[in-house]
Amino acid sequence: MLILKNISKKYNGSKREVLKNINLAFDNRGLVTILGSSGSGKSTLLNMIGLIDKPTTGSIYLNGRDITHIKSRELDYYHHHYIGFIYQNYNLINSMNVEDNINLLSNNNLNVLKYLKIEKYRKVNVNKLSGGEQQRVSIARTIVNDPKLILADEPTGALDSKNGIKIMKILKKLSKKSLVIMVTHDENLANLYSDRIIKIKDGKIIDDTKPISIKNEKVTYYKGKFKIKMSKIMRIVLNNIRIKYKRNILIIFAFTIGLLALSCVLSISNGFTKSLEKAEKESLSEYPIFISETSTDALEELDEIFENKSMSEEYIYSKNTFNKNIIDDRLINLIDSLDSKYKVYNYITNDNKIITNVSNNYLDNVKLLNGKNTINDKEALIMLDYNNTIDSNLLMIFNLNKKQYKLDEILNKKININNEGYRIVGIIKNYENSVMSDNSGIIINRRIGSPYSISIYPKDYANKESIINTLRNKSEVKFTDYANSIKSLSKMIMDSISTILIVFSLISLVVSTIMISIVTMISIMERTKEIGIYKSLGASNRYIKEIFVIENILLALISSFLSIAIEVAISLPVNKLIYDLTDLSNVMILSNNNILIIFVLAIIFSLIGSLVPLHRINKINIVDSLKSV
Repeated sequence: MLILKNISKKYNGSKREVLKNINLAFDNRGLVTILGSSGSGKSTLLNMIGLIDKPTTGSIYLNGRDITHIKSRELDYYHHHYIGFIYQNYNLINSMNVEDNINLLSNNNLNVLKYLKIEKYRKVNVNKLSGGEQQRVSIARTIVNDPKLILADEPTGALDSKNGIKIMKILKKLSKKSLVIMVTHDENLANLYSDRIIKIKDGKIIDDTKPISIKNEKVTYYKGKFKIKMSKIMRIVLNNIRIKYKRNILIIFAFTIGLLALSCVLSISNGFTKSLEKAEKESLSEYPIFISETSTDALEELDEIFENKSMSEEYIYSKNTFNKNIIDDRLINLIDSLDSKYKVYNYITNDNKIITNVSNNYLDNVKLLNGKNTINDKEALIMLDYNNTIDSNLLMIFNLNKKQYKLDEILNKKININNEGYRIVGIIKNYENSVMSDNSGIIINRRIGSPYSISIYPKDYANKESIINTLRNKSEVKFTDYANSIKSLSKMIMDSISTILIVFSLISLVVSTIMISIVTMISIMERTKEIGIYKSLGASNRYIKEIFVIENILLALISSFLSIAIEVAISLPVNKLIYDLTDLSNVMILSNNNILIIFVLAIIFSLIGSLVPLHRINKINIVDSLKSV
């Protein structure tokens, strides 16, 4: 039983009471008509009964329970399972067909279509139907959930008399198993079909043909929870995306640009790092591991450059520029024991000339210009760089000070190194692509004390790692890894550039997010009536928000797919261009991690863009939203 006790309604800012102390009770079945002129309060009374408006004072009871101020979850349940609405202007969603309108929040029910004789219009958009047909669709949507209470607000007001009679016959038939409360000003229809007529004037009940006494009932609570399937949400979402496809294409385009820029930056950064690692293994590994009496830690120097620490002028700070090494027999024996491609020991003579001692296999990797490249303890070689030049200070040993000489002018000459005599027996030259291409000097086959520096050339990357691990286990040995220094410098520069580009990419994504937020707000405003329809059918604010959120997420995912597809398409020409300019291959590499980052960021930014406008949904009430055009 439905009971209204002492219901009064006064709208904010108005002194006039629209309803004045209404007391009514209704049976669980029958067709009850509320008659009254415009402005009498009949529609307001119907809204109170339907729980889409709240009384200023008084209470509404359903099956013995006060439901005037029930929680939103219970209210949604009542709207979906207990109460159905039929409106004068139908309140259908014109962008949907008949079947989708009926099954907005319900499962497909062909029996309803047959019952109301609209089965043949199942796939027709409702805006192509006549008024009578649209009203039958509205009734079908109402009764598909078998409501216990049907509220009809001027259901024949927009119809001609013939269609009006058809609708009244349908309502009369529905009243056999449900309570139908109808608001109208048509007394003829009321007298013909109503089981009970209630007349209202100026907010008061002035006549009731069949009053029912108010009695206490056993309270019956609602059971279960109202849950909408994801498949239904997706159907609505896809329909909305289709309808506003032009606007959605612009959103996808803007979002795709931001994601594409970010994806390209991440891919190039990732590919550049892998190219450096590959170069270190394939070519940079040939660069020497350098040990000297005063070794500079290149990585520490780079860190200080890029960290740019701010120092106070009130203090003096120490700076560790050099690492001291003691190059004695113990260290030399350790170096000699290391397996490597070759080793180079550099000495300074008494007269400050640089003399080099190399492992024999080094001489297999140079070009012999004259003489021979094998030497004994009393023989020496002249080593030229790739451009056939040598340090002029070394030529002074032979009392030569011209700009150029023939090979025979130097070959077989004798020199004195630390009071020891040597004869030049060969002239060799470093190849242009050699890691020592710029080096020149005099090579002898014996040690003349402790070298001031040692260069160890690895065979390959694995050999280099083995050498470095051995040296690192000796804490007193400080060394410089030129290959790693080059890689670290390049990586630091690339990381800095990548960070700047990522910031710019994120700015474009922020702009896209703002665009999503604005478009979502506009969409909510345009679909205010649709939101009201959802709410009147029992949809919660959360469910309605899910529709908009999923729409934005789908647009973000489409943008992600497009950005990745475009990047894959342009990666070949971009990689070719970079290879032509830098000799680095496959610099643009789209990794799985990068793809995951793009998708995650797209979803996050789409959610951020949805946050602010979705709060507006909470403020939309059913009464006002259904009045919107």
